[in-house]
Amino acid sequence: MRKVVVISGAGLSVESGVQAFRGKEGLWCGHDIAKVATGSTWLANADEIRDFYNARRYEIGRAEPNAAHRLLAGMEGSEEFELLHFTQNVDDLLERAGAAEVVHLHGSIRRLRCEMCGHARDVGHQRIRSALCPVCRTKGLVRPDIVLMGEHAPEYARLRSALRSLGEEDALVVIGTSGNVLSVGEIAKQVPGFKILCDPTPSAAIDPRAFHEVVRLPASEGIPRVLELIHASAGSRFPVGRWATVEEEAESGPVGPVKPGRMASLLSWLFRSPRPADC
Repeated sequence: MRKVVVISGAGLSVESGVQAFRGKEGLWCGHDIAKVATGSTWLANADEIRDFYNARRYEIGRAEPNAAHRLLAGMEGSEEFELLHFTQNVDDLLERAGAAEVVHLHGSIRRLRCEMCGHARDVGHQRIRSALCPVCRTKGLVRPDIVLMGEHAPEYARLRSALRSLGEEDALVVIGTSGNVLSVGEIAKQVPGFKILCDPTPSAAIDPRAFHEVVRLPASEGIPRVLELIHASAGSRFPVGRWATVEEEAESGPVGPVKPGRMASLLSWLFRSPRPADC
């Protein structure tokens, strides 16, 4: 069966009223990223991080899945292709729309994790004030179970495996992401298959020439067109072409804005054989 790998980002949930982190109206505006989104400094800013993500959890709990979430959830049952969906979003709107097989690359805002004993628990959309671990009783080391900037993202190993499995008859669909953290435009240049970009806003971090089709619509309007394009391309073959160059330099793959000089080496990390430290 044909494979369709979807990589989705914040644009998927914007239509549900969930703010993106970046942009003029993004959540980072008015916040110090070094304090609320950086792994190396989270202990020093634990209270501020807790308050920031408590507010985000409450906001997400009040939001409702939109048509794009429901369409992607419905694609899981397709008889035409196998859907492999990787989202950079930490919300649960896809699951609330009925999706059951989504991989959250950067974790889930519903979960808290203790850095001391590793215990993780689902707290739903509650605002959690206590920093006490209910298992080991350590105080102050309970944090949101999400990947902060500079930290390793264990689920990238599953994304790497899915990308490496793509063949010339398969498809890669990128929806609602700026490409500033995960360099989806460069990934599109590295893999075979039919490639579609769905985003209403051009991004300097994504070269549209890496895609066979670009749909400049919001996700809820664009995904029906994406499905039409996937169906129309069935039976055709799409080799990698002139973009197939990957540097051999090893890279551990931490999350964070990707600088141009590190782009190819990050892709090298995505496509090389996994090491124990990566998983």
